[in-house]
Amino acid sequence: MITNNQVDLDELKKTGSCLKKYFVETATSERKPAEVFLAIFELTVQYIDGGVDSSEMYFEANEICIQSNNPKENYEAAKEFIVRHRKGFDKFIKDN
Repeated sequence: MITNNQVDLDELKKTGSCLKKYFVETATSERKPAEVFLAIFELTVQYIDGGVDSSEMYFEANEICIQSNNPKENYEAAKEFIVRHRKGFDKFIKDN
């Protein structure tokens, strides 16, 4: 039986794939926000494809930075990097 949760996760994957394609095709100097988004998206897809329930999806700051090819020396540096570039992602979405 397909649950509403699974339908939502499938839609999330479709939407994320569209954004990923857009980032790849769009020339922008703001690459770090896209890298953070894509890292979170790829980690999310790994969970979804692995059958993990959405309520159990959790990513640590260091994990996101490693996935985005921006490893940091500690948790605080990773957290600061993500927070800073999340604001850039919000601006990118608003502008586009």
